Amino acid sequence: MTTPSRRRESRPALVRHALHHVYAATAIVLMVTGVFLTLPDLRARLIGGYGREILDLHLWVGWVFLATPPVALLLGRRDLLTALRERLSEARAWRRFHMASVLIAGFLLGLTGIVLWLDLELSRALADLVSNVHEWLSWFVIAELCVHVVVAWRKTYERTRMLLGLAPVGKGEDAEQDLFEFA
Repeated sequence: MTTPSRRRESRPALVRHALHHVYAATAIVLMVTGVFLTLPDLRARLIGGYGREILDLHLWVGWVFLATPPVALLLGRRDLLTALRERLSEARAWRRFHMASVLIAGFLLGLTGIVLWLDLELSRALADLVSNVHEWLSWFVIAELCVHVVVAWRKTYERTRMLLGLAPVGKGEDAEQDLFEFA
Protein backbone atom coordinates (compact mmCIF):
# COMPACT_ATOMS: atom_id res chain seq x y z
CA MET A 1 0.00 0.00 0.00
CA THR A 2 1.26 3.46 -0.84
CA THR A 3 1.63 5.90 2.03
CA PRO A 4 0.45 9.52 1.60
CA SER A 5 4.04 10.82 1.68
CA ARG A 6 5.03 8.27 -0.96
CA ARG A 7 2.14 9.41 -3.19
CA ARG A 8 3.28 13.03 -2.86
CA GLU A 9 6.80 12.05 -3.89
CA SER A 10 5.59 10.18 -6.93
CA ARG A 11 3.20 12.90 -8.17
CA PRO A 12 5.96 15.25 -9.45
CA ALA A 13 7.51 12.38 -11.40
CA LEU A 14 4.09 11.46 -12.78
CA VAL A 15 3.43 15.05 -13.89
CA ARG A 16 6.91 15.26 -15.45
CA HIS A 17 6.48 11.98 -17.32
CA ALA A 18 2.94 12.86 -18.41
CA LEU A 19 4.17 16.24 -19.69
CA HIS A 20 6.97 14.54 -21.60
CA HIS A 21 4.73 11.91 -23.17
CA VAL A 22 1.86 14.23 -24.09
CA TYR A 23 4.28 16.83 -25.44
CA ALA A 24 6.16 14.15 -27.41
CA ALA A 25 2.96 12.60 -28.81
CA THR A 26 1.54 15.96 -29.88
CA ALA A 27 4.90 17.00 -31.35
CA ILE A 28 5.07 13.80 -33.42
CA VAL A 29 1.51 14.25 -34.72
CA LEU A 30 2.29 17.89 -35.53
CA MET A 31 5.46 16.83 -37.36
CA VAL A 32 3.70 14.20 -39.45
CA THR A 33 0.73 16.43 -40.29
CA GLY A 34 3.09 19.36 -40.91
CA VAL A 35 5.14 17.32 -43.38
CA PHE A 36 1.93 16.30 -45.17
CA LEU A 37 0.80 19.95 -45.29
CA THR A 38 4.19 21.18 -46.48
CA LEU A 39 4.64 18.41 -49.06
CA PRO A 40 1.20 17.85 -50.64
CA ASP A 41 2.64 15.61 -53.38
CA LEU A 42 3.98 13.25 -50.72
CA ARG A 43 0.61 13.32 -48.95
CA ALA A 44 -1.19 12.55 -52.22
CA ARG A 45 1.15 9.64 -52.93
CA LEU A 46 0.90 8.14 -49.43
CA ILE A 47 -2.69 8.75 -48.35
CA GLY A 48 -4.48 10.54 -51.17
CA GLY A 49 -6.29 13.79 -50.46
CA TYR A 50 -7.52 14.66 -46.96
CA GLY A 51 -5.72 18.04 -46.96
CA ARG A 52 -8.48 19.79 -45.02
CA GLU A 53 -8.77 16.96 -42.47
CA ILE A 54 -5.02 16.93 -41.94
CA LEU A 55 -5.03 20.70 -41.48
CA ASP A 56 -7.86 20.42 -38.92
CA LEU A 57 -5.98 17.68 -37.05
CA HIS A 58 -2.82 19.80 -37.13
CA LEU A 59 -4.68 22.79 -35.68
CA TRP A 60 -6.44 20.83 -32.90
CA VAL A 61 -3.29 18.99 -31.88
CA GLY A 62 -1.47 22.33 -31.98
CA TRP A 63 -3.87 23.66 -29.35
CA VAL A 64 -3.21 20.59 -27.17
CA PHE A 65 0.54 21.15 -27.70
CA LEU A 66 0.16 24.76 -26.51
CA ALA A 67 -2.08 23.88 -23.55
CA THR A 68 0.05 21.03 -22.18
CA PRO A 69 2.84 23.03 -20.47
CA PRO A 70 0.48 25.45 -18.65
CA VAL A 71 -1.69 22.56 -17.44
CA ALA A 72 1.41 20.69 -16.24
CA LEU A 73 2.61 23.84 -14.45
CA LEU A 74 -0.73 24.10 -12.67
CA LEU A 75 -0.42 20.49 -11.53
CA GLY A 76 3.19 20.60 -10.38
CA ARG A 77 4.60 24.11 -10.68
CA ARG A 78 7.30 24.03 -8.02
CA ASP A 79 8.58 20.58 -8.94
CA LEU A 80 8.56 21.23 -12.68
CA LEU A 81 10.37 24.54 -12.29
CA THR A 82 12.96 22.92 -10.03
CA ALA A 83 13.49 20.09 -12.54
CA LEU A 84 13.73 22.64 -15.37
CA ARG A 85 16.31 24.69 -13.46
CA GLU A 86 18.32 21.52 -12.84
CA ARG A 87 18.17 20.51 -16.51
CA LEU A 88 19.22 23.96 -17.71
CA SER A 89 22.21 23.97 -15.34
CA GLU A 90 23.12 20.34 -16.11
CA ALA A 91 26.78 19.56 -16.75
CA ARG A 92 25.92 17.54 -19.86
CA ALA A 93 25.81 19.86 -22.86
CA TRP A 94 23.21 17.77 -24.73
CA ARG A 95 20.67 18.09 -21.90
CA ARG A 96 21.16 21.84 -21.61
CA PHE A 97 20.90 22.28 -25.38
CA HIS A 98 17.89 19.98 -25.61
CA MET A 99 15.94 21.70 -22.84
CA ALA A 100 16.72 25.19 -24.10
CA SER A 101 15.85 24.30 -27.69
CA VAL A 102 12.59 22.57 -26.65
CA LEU A 103 11.55 25.67 -24.72
CA ILE A 104 12.54 28.15 -27.43
CA ALA A 105 11.31 26.10 -30.40
CA GLY A 106 8.06 25.18 -28.62
CA PHE A 107 7.36 28.83 -27.84
CA LEU A 108 8.25 30.09 -31.33
CA LEU A 109 6.37 27.28 -33.09
CA GLY A 110 3.33 28.03 -30.94
CA LEU A 111 3.57 31.77 -31.58
CA THR A 112 4.08 31.43 -35.33
CA GLY A 113 1.39 28.74 -35.48
CA ILE A 114 -1.12 31.06 -33.83
CA VAL A 115 -0.20 33.89 -36.20
CA LEU A 116 -0.65 31.55 -39.18
CA TRP A 117 -3.94 30.24 -37.78
CA LEU A 118 -5.32 33.75 -37.20
CA ASP A 119 -4.56 34.53 -40.84
CA LEU A 120 -3.80 38.14 -39.96
CA GLU A 121 -3.47 40.81 -42.59
CA LEU A 122 0.32 41.00 -42.52
CA SER A 123 2.68 42.49 -45.03
CA ARG A 124 3.94 39.96 -47.54
CA ALA A 125 7.45 40.08 -46.04
CA LEU A 126 6.21 39.52 -42.48
CA ALA A 127 3.82 36.72 -43.54
CA ASP A 128 6.68 35.00 -45.38
CA LEU A 129 8.94 35.42 -42.36
CA VAL A 130 6.37 33.87 -39.99
CA SER A 131 5.74 30.98 -42.39
CA ASN A 132 9.46 30.37 -42.95
CA VAL A 133 10.28 30.49 -39.22
CA HIS A 134 7.49 27.99 -38.54
CA GLU A 135 8.67 25.65 -41.31
CA TRP A 136 12.40 25.84 -40.52
CA LEU A 137 11.84 25.38 -36.81
CA SER A 138 9.70 22.34 -37.65
CA TRP A 139 12.54 20.77 -39.65
CA PHE A 140 14.95 21.57 -36.81
CA VAL A 141 12.63 19.87 -34.28
CA ILE A 142 12.33 16.80 -36.52
CA ALA A 143 16.13 16.53 -36.65
CA GLU A 144 16.44 17.08 -32.91
CA LEU A 145 13.77 14.46 -32.20
CA CYS A 146 15.81 11.92 -34.17
CA VAL A 147 18.87 12.70 -32.02
CA HIS A 148 16.72 12.58 -28.87
CA VAL A 149 15.39 9.13 -29.76
CA VAL A 150 18.92 7.80 -30.37
CA VAL A 151 20.20 9.26 -27.08
CA ALA A 152 17.19 7.94 -25.13
CA TRP A 153 17.45 4.50 -26.74
CA ARG A 154 21.16 4.27 -25.96
CA LYS A 155 20.61 5.38 -22.38
CA THR A 156 17.79 2.88 -21.86
CA TYR A 157 19.85 0.11 -23.49
CA GLU A 158 22.86 0.79 -21.27
CA ARG A 159 20.77 0.98 -18.08
CA THR A 160 18.93 -2.21 -18.95
CA ARG A 161 22.23 -4.04 -19.47
CA MET A 162 23.52 -2.67 -16.18
CA LEU A 163 20.35 -3.67 -14.28
CA LEU A 164 20.57 -7.17 -15.75
CA GLY A 165 24.23 -7.35 -14.76
CA LEU A 166 25.35 -7.99 -18.34
CA ALA A 167 28.04 -5.37 -18.70
CA PRO A 168 29.47 -2.34 -16.94
CA VAL A 169 28.08 0.90 -18.31
CA GLY A 170 30.23 3.89 -19.20
CA LYS A 171 31.86 5.33 -16.12
CA GLY A 172 29.43 3.59 -13.80
CA GLU A 173 27.56 6.79 -13.02
CA ASP A 174 23.79 7.19 -12.82
CA ALA A 175 23.39 3.64 -11.50
CA GLU A 176 20.49 4.57 -9.25
CA GLN A 177 18.56 6.75 -11.70
CA ASP A 178 15.13 5.81 -12.91
CA LEU A 179 15.28 3.63 -16.03
CA PHE A 180 12.49 5.66 -17.62
CA GLU A 181 13.92 9.10 -17.02
CA PHE A 182 13.91 10.88 -20.34
CA ALA A 183 17.06 12.26 -21.91
